[in-house]
Amino acid sequence: SGNRTMSVAGSSCRSAVTQDGPDAGAAGLVCRQNRLLMTLPAVDRERIATMLEPVYLRRGIHLEPGPQARHAYFPVTAMVALLQVADDGSAVEVASVGNDGMIGAERLSGSGAGRLRALVTGDGRAYRIGIDFLAREFARGGALQRIVLGYLQVLLAQVAQTAVCNRRHSLRQQVCRWLLMSLDSLSSSEVLATQEGIADLLGVRREGVNVVARQLKAGGLIAYGSGWISVIERSGLEALACECYGLLRRARAQWFDADVSDRGGPSVRPAPSHAAGGSWAKIIASRFHQPRMLVIRPASSTR
Repeated sequence: SGNRTMSVAGSSCRSAVTQDGPDAGAAGLVCRQNRLLMTLPAVDRERIATMLEPVYLRRGIHLEPGPQARHAYFPVTAMVALLQVADDGSAVEVASVGNDGMIGAERLSGSGAGRLRALVTGDGRAYRIGIDFLAREFARGGALQRIVLGYLQVLLAQVAQTAVCNRRHSLRQQVCRWLLMSLDSLSSSEVLATQEGIADLLGVRREGVNVVARQLKAGGLIAYGSGWISVIERSGLEALACECYGLLRRARAQWFDADVSDRGGPSVRPAPSHAAGGSWAKIIASRFHQPRMLVIRPASSTR
């Protein structure tokens, strides 16, 4: 069939307090916030900020699965793939999570994680928070609950649209859609990924992704090297991508631009990261400026 899936059986990760994360504690670091957290009203942000722990996630780790999870994660510059796992341990990506989402939302809603697993596909920073504390906040029935439930709707739409895309659209369209979704979640023009990794996530052969990458490079749309892909002409990728990307992008935009006062809650427009009077911003900035940061990496990694 030409398709393949990646195996997640037996994977594990470890943590270490270390200084080897890029830019950890660097002076002048401007913290790029997680958009989902920034949609919270100020009073909720201030309360939750005291419990957030900055971490650096290394590519290749599997975050705590399902009922065993002790933390929820809010990516900032890290990229995470949600994988659907089969009985034989093989898996394929069904959604991606960047700085506009979270890992662990299904635990809060009580929907259960099922066979979904979270794989870090791009090194970067994130916040993590105790799942029990966040569950108590969710149970208060305030803005956090409404925002998480709304985010789950967006995530479900991505899962459904990805299934359609993987079944109906060409590999070139899928690769373009994947790259564009990654850029949106990272707020960047560069993705830290390999062609083999993209093939694994899409459940296709590496050779097919290699052919597409060469075509896109020859067309002046992307450049790539060992472990990175840079988008040069975004509009060109958008023209080649299927309608799935446009549908998913609009769904996310509508959610983040919406005013949920219609649903009985406060506005969820993200507050500017430089908002005045933000002890929230000071708390988070001080934590990301700590000289020692928790770095979570694959168990097989030596450094």
